[in-house]
Amino acid sequence: MEQDFNYAQRVIAKKQQQPFINQTTLVYELLRDDVIFGYRKLGSKINQDQLAKVLNVSRSPIREAINRLIKESILIKRGDRSYYVYIPTIKDITYASEFRTALEVSAMQLAMKRVSSQDINCLRRNINEQEKCKPQDKNRIITLDLEFHDCLVACSKSKYIVQSYRRYATHFRHLRYRISSLHLQETILSQHKDILLALEEKDIARLEKLLIMHLNTAEDFMQAPEYHYE
Repeated sequence: MEQDFNYAQRVIAKKQQQPFINQTTLVYELLRDDVIFGYRKLGSKINQDQLAKVLNVSRSPIREAINRLIKESILIKRGDRSYYVYIPTIKDITYASEFRTALEVSAMQLAMKRVSSQDINCLRRNINEQEKCKPQDKNRIITLDLEFHDCLVACSKSKYIVQSYRRYATHFRHLRYRISSLHLQETILSQHKDILLALEEKDIARLEKLLIMHLNTAEDFMQAPEYHYE
């Protein structure tokens, strides 16, 4: 049975933010958010008929939204008409981690020359918000982590690097890592503080070393369950 995932309130919020949003984009964003925020389990099936009923839309925008999510490797088609939340493999995680590391290191090399006081303040505010999180606030912690790295990449002031990073940000979240303990949360927060300090001091060698170590820590805790679709 397709759950409603609090769609009524979320649809209202989407329409307030985007008054002219069309049905396909609305369904796409709701399903995408279901996955990246962990509302839908990896491997869970999408029931198109029930989803159309819950959202009060026709099957056409459902199909179009699903096709977009398949292209983004968020959903997968199995059989003739069955669609599931994609379960990332170890290879997916490795490739995403390699790509993310290359982008962020390149961004930091440029940030050494271009970072502003506003950028530093953005990063510092993010860290302050992270410090307020409790271990059970998993979605909030992951959101703040990705926002920290987005702000970090934006310090490069490189249009194409920032665009490339943001294009794949959904994948980085979809390949989300477990933050299952206070120790790990504290480790990531401590690493963020060290990265910010190295950026402030414009110590590129130390910054690159810290960044690579930090991203490797995240990769070690990423979820890569065995293939199993409900």
